[in-house]
Amino acid sequence: MSCGWLDGKEIRCGEITHSDQLMIPEECEFQKYRIQIQGITYASKLDPHEPHKGRILRGVRADLLGYLRQ
Repeated sequence: MSCGWLDGKEIRCGEITHSDQLMIPEECEFQKYRIQIQGITYASKLDPHEPHKGRILRGVRADLLGYLRQ
């Protein structure tokens, strides 16, 4: 997964794998952050070349909502 932060408020990811349990648009945890996905360019349930990845999301945009308590 390749992700990068924009302006400290938005994250963009080229690809997220194993996202079957991710409910969109509910907030979720990513690393040490709480985020909410705002957009997805492409989603597929099965990649014939890599079926072990589960649902694959590409071109993901998400807003930073806050930080996880430690």
